[in-house]
Amino acid sequence: MRKLVIYTGEWCSVCLTLKKMLEHNRIQYEEVDLSGIDNYKELLYEKTGYWGTPGITLDETALDGFPHFVQLLNSGALDDLKRKED
Repeated sequence: MRKLVIYTGEWCSVCLTLKKMLEHNRIQYEEVDLSGIDNYKELLYEKTGYWGTPGITLDETALDGFPHFVQLLNSGALDDLKRKED
């Protein structure tokens, strides 16, 4: 199964928007909260190749930021990550 991981920080308003979009669309994801990590930028860069939040990876491949995620979501490319009806 494919895996979506988001790297977030409590200071990041785009991260909050991303999480709301994921919940609204019932997309399964794993969140790594960087808020309490001193060297979070190094970790973020190591995992995504980018310095800013949110960092987003799909199957350990970094997405090109939030706009790329929205494009994939709108195209239906993430539909297989949707949670089944409860």
